[in-house]
Amino acid sequence: MDPISIGLGLAGLGMSLFGGLGQASVVRQQAQISAQVAGVSGQIAGDEQQVQAQRQQQMELEANRQQLQNFRNVQASSSS
Repeated sequence: MDPISIGLGLAGLGMSLFGGLGQASVVRQQAQISAQVAGVSGQIAGDEQQVQAQRQQQMELEANRQQLQNFRNVQASSSS
């Protein structure tokens, strides 16, 4: 083999190694992003549960308020 072919072969090998390292870096970044997305999704699910609990509490308070208002109306009509 002539020196030029050897040089080109080594350059190609070096570029292949560099490309492999770059690809590993991309895969690592993708894994980090996936983990972040999973964390955000979990946080969103927790927030949605809190919203549902607040809605439930609001509905219960509204029902209690309505019952109290009905009781007052009955009392007012009985005393008249």
